[in-house]
Amino acid sequence: MTPAAGDGPAEPGPFEANGVSLADGVVLLEASAGTGKTFALAHLVLRLLVEKRIGLRELLVVTYTNASAAELRDRIGRRLQEALTGLQAPDGWAVPDPVLVEWLARQPAEPAARAAVQGLLLLALEELDAADITTIHGFCQRTLRRHAMEAARPPELTLEADAADLVRQVAHDYWQQQVLALPLHLVEGLAEAIDLGDLERLLGQLDGDPGLALDPLPAGLGLERPLAEQLEALWEAPWARFRQAWSDGGRDLEQAFRAAAAQWRAAGASATTPYAVKPRSDRSEVVDAWLTQQPEGGSYAALMAQKELGSYFHPDPFCKAARKAEGPERPIRLPGHGLLEAVASVREGPAETVLLHGCHWGRAELARRRSRSGSIGFAQLLEGLDPGPEATAPTPLLRAVGERYRAALIDEFQDTDPVQWRILRLAFPGDAHLLVMVGDPKQAIYRFRGGDLDTYRLARRSAARVLALQENRRSTPALIGSLNGLMAPSGLPRSGLPVPAVLARSRRSGPDDMAPVRLLWLGGRRAAGEALPSRRALEARLPALVA
Repeated sequence: MTPAAGDGPAEPGPFEANGVSLADGVVLLEASAGTGKTFALAHLVLRLLVEKRIGLRELLVVTYTNASAAELRDRIGRRLQEALTGLQAPDGWAVPDPVLVEWLARQPAEPAARAAVQGLLLLALEELDAADITTIHGFCQRTLRRHAMEAARPPELTLEADAADLVRQVAHDYWQQQVLALPLHLVEGLAEAIDLGDLERLLGQLDGDPGLALDPLPAGLGLERPLAEQLEALWEAPWARFRQAWSDGGRDLEQAFRAAAAQWRAAGASATTPYAVKPRSDRSEVVDAWLTQQPEGGSYAALMAQKELGSYFHPDPFCKAARKAEGPERPIRLPGHGLLEAVASVREGPAETVLLHGCHWGRAELARRRSRSGSIGFAQLLEGLDPGPEATAPTPLLRAVGERYRAALIDEFQDTDPVQWRILRLAFPGDAHLLVMVGDPKQAIYRFRGGDLDTYRLARRSAARVLALQENRRSTPALIGSLNGLMAPSGLPRSGLPVPAVLARSRRSGPDDMAPVRLLWLGGRRAAGEALPSRRALEARLPALVA
């Protein structure tokens, strides 16, 4: 299987620790688990120091947790010390690996030149504690402090340990000031669809991930006026559309549902609930009678309490019934599409509008309160450097970053979100910097820390060179062989990702009486076409299966 069109080379070239070019440009190094990416990064730092004469203070090394940053700093320090020891060649010292043997063989034999290299390594070891080997948030925090003028921020920012309390306060204030001030019928209707916890959860997600974009507010709704002055008008229009659509097609929709149930039965469906060929009652008549009792302007509370409009004359129950009766592959055709759309709009629209307005209001309010207090959240560290989605040239702040560093090595690149990629590509343009990104595209599908597969693919297309670490030194040859065989036919088909085979270089061996890979069928004894087990049922079975 090949990557999606435009993803770059289908087969990346092999990474050679001592042979890869250190010329300026964007390099993507793809590395599966256990293929030695930390070793590769540490050796690249050694080569940049010696061959490019880049000091540690001119080098940025970024990873994604404090623990991995500490480990990477230790590994870099050990690599530099090993190289220094090898240059000094003490009696009885064994070179720890073939890569270093090859590197030492390339170093000058002339004493003065060799002493110069040793001096570079000694200086780097002295500067190691001050080097920018850090997390992405640590890099942003240091940058905002160093370049406070370009960032238009105070040099002393208080970093929040936990933004949950501030998010909770803002969500509560919005609910009290904006939602509870609405007309009673809207408040009661909203209470059936959403609650304060929904807003708090969404606002927390937005606050924690600056890469998440909000839809714009609809016409007629803004942040400068109270919600109560605006939402009533936004309720009246969908209510009027629904009443007209129902008057024109309510009875026809009931007949279309009966016809659909007849088709499902004729095709062999065992159940068509809640739809039937001959229902016990005409539900369109129930809605007709309910509408005659409603005021001209309608009531959101009464609408949300009307059972048939939520559980019968609504796209959601029809789609569920159609999917169960027709199978997962056939496209669903909605009868009375305009009327069903009007029902969904008038039921879900006000709640969705309030949540959207609350998220816009909450984001702005969080920024105001942080500005007043001189504090900043982890996600806002990224926002402080973000030039914006439309930016095509670096801001003064990012130009200052680019002038400080000559090279950047980015670990765990598959966890990079769109904001981080904008910062990196504009701060370190390939014509003036070496930008090395190390990542495993297979892990991007999990969206750890906001990582995004599309962002990874975009970066891959931007890379001048795509290389791969192809040797696994962690797992047994039997396990690697089994996984290679499992992934060889199609890779990860839903993501369109190939999974290239890796070479087993470990001498480990697993238990003789156990297969290296076992596949567990979680579908139970169900027949073809039956519904899959529920998540709760699977979670109840998994511990015993895994054990």
